[in-house]
Amino acid sequence: MEAIEVDPGTYATVNLNGTFFERLVGCYLVLTMPDKGLQEALESLADMKEFYKTQPQHLALPGPKTVFASGVLAERNDRPELIISE
Repeated sequence: MEAIEVDPGTYATVNLNGTFFERLVGCYLVLTMPDKGLQEALESLADMKEFYKTQPQHLALPGPKTVFASGVLAERNDRPELIISE
């Protein structure tokens, strides 16, 4: 959604990045919330606002460690042939 242009001198230009309808629905839900659940809803919204305001940067996991081993192969063993008798 583009920015909503309003006559100069009345309201500022608002850019809601396509979330206008969702925000309007959210306002409607809070306005029609029964008094019994209003305080909990407001606290939850405040917590969510704080959470999304301070999102940490997700760092990539470190790559696997490369392990170099050195040594001498003592001897080579060949596996004996498999004999199947019927």
